[in-house]
Amino acid sequence: MTEQGWIKTWRKLQQWEWYQDSQMVHFWIHCLLSANHKNKNWQGVELLPGQFISGRLKLASETGLSEQTIRTCINRLKSTGELTSKSTNKFTVYTIVNWKLYQPKDNSTNQQINQMSNQQSTSNQPAINQQLTTNKNVKNEKNEKNNTLSLRFEKWWQNYPRKESRKKAEERFLALTEIKRLECEDKTPGWLNAHKTAGTPIQYIPHPTTFLNQERWNDDVSVILTKHSEINNKANEDEEYDMKQVERDYENLRHRVGEAKR
Repeated sequence: MTEQGWIKTWRKLQQWEWYQDSQMVHFWIHCLLSANHKNKNWQGVELLPGQFISGRLKLASETGLSEQTIRTCINRLKSTGELTSKSTNKFTVYTIVNWKLYQPKDNSTNQQINQMSNQQSTSNQPAINQQLTTNKNVKNEKNEKNNTLSLRFEKWWQNYPRKESRKKAEERFLALTEIKRLECEDKTPGWLNAHKTAGTPIQYIPHPTTFLNQERWNDDVSVILTKHSEINNKANEDEEYDMKQVERDYENLRHRVGEAKR
């Protein structure tokens, strides 16, 4: 961890999707503070800017968050493409994706500070250039995030058995909050397995958009199994009833034919 210097914190952090989760903000700021700002070697491992070595227990100790909370924070940041990790048998190397966007080199910033102290007018142009660059980076970052979400939808779509109105389903998937997206991705396989075990016909599987709108991944699996078991039992009873009716109709017809011959 870098113990000297400072990091930049952009105001756009307030627009971050995790901003209202204080534990996520705490953990993210800790990652920014922990990351190396220049190349460094540590026990034979080359660390690049934006990387740091740690582990869940150490992170929990440093932040005061529980190990489970640390695990949740890491998984969320990985799901949104903001953090990656590579583990060895001794430690884990964490990498802040797009580190250069969060912490650009200090040259332009120092220039602005020096120019502002001498003459305000000469500092305006570097500030404008910085803003243009920032806007471009924000756009690129947004595109990368959308690409990541599209890949996650594609994986969900491939597993969902009913393929109808893909475009509407994708729009709804992208509109979910990240917490609900994670819940959907986590619970959908169990929901599908329950219907597969129950033998639910495909026409009774909700449309993808309906599934997402109604958050059907929260359905009680035990109810699904019980409900469709009752339906199957009734169907079997109805089938047995129909066969007996056919036998009775055949006997009646045979009896009428016999009477006519006499």
